Amino acid sequence: MQAVVMAGGEGTRLRPLTTNRPKPMVPIVNKPMLEHTLNLLTQHGFRDVVLTLHYLPNVIRDYFHDGDEFDVKLAYLTEEKPLGTAGGVKNAEQYLDRTFVVFSGDVLADINLTDALRFHKQNGAAATIVLTRVPNPTEYGIVITEKNGRVKKFLEKPGWGEVFSDTINSGIYILEPDVLKHVKTDREFDFSKDLFPKLLELGEPLYGYTGEGYWCDIGNPVQYLQANQDALLRRLKVKIPGHENNGVWLSEDAEIEDYVEIKEPALIGNKVRIRQKSSIGSFSVIADGVTVDERASIKRSVVWNNSVIGQRTDLVGCLVGEKCHISDAAILLEGSVVGDECMVGKGATIKSGIRIWPGKMIEAGATVNMDLKWGIKWMTSLFGLHGITGLANIEITPELASKLGVAFGSFLGRGASVVIGRDTHRVSRMVKRAIMAGLTAAGVDVNNLRICPSPVTRYMIRSLGANAGIMVSMLEVDPRNVSIRFFDANGMELDRNSEKKIEGMFFREAFQRVLPDEVGDIIYPARTVEFYRKDLFKLLDLSALRKAGLKVVIDCANGSGSSVAPAVLGEIGCDVTTLNSRLDEIVGPRTFEQVPSSILNLAKVVKAVDGDVGIALDSDADRVMFVDEEANVLSGDISLALLSRERVKECKGDKVVKVVVPVSSSRIINRIVEPSGGEVVRCKIGARSLLDAITKHSAVFGGEETGGFVFPEFQKGFDGIFSSAKVIEILAREDVKLSKLHGDLPSLYMAKDAVPCPMEQRGHIMRSLIEEFRDRQIDTIDGIKVFYDDTWVLMHPSSEEPIISLYAEAPSKEEANRVIQEYVEKIRMLAKA
Repeated sequence: MQAVVMAGGEGTRLRPLTTNRPKPMVPIVNKPMLEHTLNLLTQHGFRDVVLTLHYLPNVIRDYFHDGDEFDVKLAYLTEEKPLGTAGGVKNAEQYLDRTFVVFSGDVLADINLTDALRFHKQNGAAATIVLTRVPNPTEYGIVITEKNGRVKKFLEKPGWGEVFSDTINSGIYILEPDVLKHVKTDREFDFSKDLFPKLLELGEPLYGYTGEGYWCDIGNPVQYLQANQDALLRRLKVKIPGHENNGVWLSEDAEIEDYVEIKEPALIGNKVRIRQKSSIGSFSVIADGVTVDERASIKRSVVWNNSVIGQRTDLVGCLVGEKCHISDAAILLEGSVVGDECMVGKGATIKSGIRIWPGKMIEAGATVNMDLKWGIKWMTSLFGLHGITGLANIEITPELASKLGVAFGSFLGRGASVVIGRDTHRVSRMVKRAIMAGLTAAGVDVNNLRICPSPVTRYMIRSLGANAGIMVSMLEVDPRNVSIRFFDANGMELDRNSEKKIEGMFFREAFQRVLPDEVGDIIYPARTVEFYRKDLFKLLDLSALRKAGLKVVIDCANGSGSSVAPAVLGEIGCDVTTLNSRLDEIVGPRTFEQVPSSILNLAKVVKAVDGDVGIALDSDADRVMFVDEEANVLSGDISLALLSRERVKECKGDKVVKVVVPVSSSRIINRIVEPSGGEVVRCKIGARSLLDAITKHSAVFGGEETGGFVFPEFQKGFDGIFSSAKVIEILAREDVKLSKLHGDLPSLYMAKDAVPCPMEQRGHIMRSLIEEFRDRQIDTIDGIKVFYDDTWVLMHPSSEEPIISLYAEAPSKEEANRVIQEYVEKIRMLAKA
């Protein structure tokens, strides 16, 4: 039978292990992954195999030759440029004249291919996707099938809010040759993104077979070590070289001296020499030609071919590449990786998680606490809900910030320009200056706004015609953490594709360096706030505002909005009382824990001065809360509903007026917007999703119940200052009290909670929930939203924390709390199952 193995992977996340070899040639228990794959294929009768190559193809050719030694007949096809997964198989079409299997060379598996082939034939499938279940499905393609196995729906690399199953595409397919006629040859063409959706659209018989057995996509050193351990424990059924005795696989020509301790399970390769009084701990793999000197200790580690481990060395949970010399008394700690042909000096210490690229020398006695290429931390993902965040001066250091600046500058390209602002804290200043150094090193010009609120920073990106923007600030939720947010040319948060490209450049260190005369400039734009105010005033009814002369109390949270917001409100005719407007670079903005007492104080001041409205900005002036003249604090849902209704009334014309809100927002919005002739569009939770939906639907307004509101005619981003001015304008124009405006809104009650849930269980839980509610009205835009008559509940897995957030709305507070508790218990029970 015929097979195609896609063996062109670079294994970027495994570097430096893959610097000198393609990922399929990384050894598992002393044999390349690809050799294990070929062994699996031959076990199930596949003898004619085509290998599609791209990265370092000769490494594979030189090892396998024509395949005779491995009981297969091999053909090779090298892609000069990437063709995509399906495109690479299409390129091998000349070798394929009957049913064939496609196997990803990036994965390790022992799935029963004979059973999968039988399933494929019995169902008359054109294509069968071999499925497997994993704890964290967000890095893979989720597949939903009907009871008979026919594919119903799939989603490529979903966010946690889109996860409704833990069953994923394994990268193993059984295909009929005819399906290749649908593969385009004029561009990269993938199975998951292109071919399978096309087959589903055409109604072709596309099936999913859930394979029992081991499956692992080895994406990082931790998974690599685990795969070796799984093989030694026989969880992964592969051929392990050597003679097995009580859990230790030992080659006949290995030389083991007296008083050597070897704990099972372990593997000792060919021509290995282990000198006296050394200790080889459980889950260690010692490859061919390695010398382990006296009194050395190796625990849970993998050492590749022909390396030398010196006397009294201590290796714990680490990886050592080929032809390395780890000198006497050196210490390699958990998760450290030393690339090929490195020299680690006597008594040196490689700290946990540190990666040393090939060919490097570590001086004697050195303590290495950052990667040799000057990164301090290797992360699986840079970007989160608040951009890039981390502990100030521990995780987000000047070194890291400079590297981020170079990565972002390389992404934008030489000659681009960036606008950058920060909050009042001196840590933000430190980080911003380091980012600026990286940007200019990549040939990017920097417009430095110094201390500047986020709305003004975003506005100046478009005003100056810059290519992008950056805002650096301390997080309100945890003031020990600094946040770095990146914006595109429209002042919107970067889309996920751009974030992934920047992450790729950061991790690979694929940086653009420019000549000395091409280094970027640092520019200090003048009158930035004046330009912002000027355009803001164009969109307000200044005559009505100045005539009304409303009394406003504003709390600036000691944030960067302090220098802008009170002045703007004063210029539009308000009598302004300002609270918390101190710009202190040590204390910094108000913290999240201080918000309740600050809002209570704001309400008291509004009442005391007989004010018309109270305004509470967050530290970046992105988000805002309101207090009415009777000292009532408006919830985020009420403010969102009120502004949605007023915007529909203001913009109503011949066309249907649309507003955009996330799936977690109250139904009140629908009840007041739709009778006014408006339409409510629901989107995923998150700023970028909201902004994309506003643009897509040409909406006049959008917002979140957290106090972030978007008026797209002014700018495409949250703006607490402009939102405040619009609320004041509504009160002035309609000559109405704020308590009256929100007092006639329908009464619905929201409840919120969060359930701790381990990351590895969330796919299983979401799949179980969607199966339970298959016959009810549900919405899977973001998470799972279940509807009842006058009630709904939303279950939304966090993308960053091990929790599932719950939102419920009902006609009464008691009912909303009851529903929340019912689903909290339901999720807890599923987590225990």
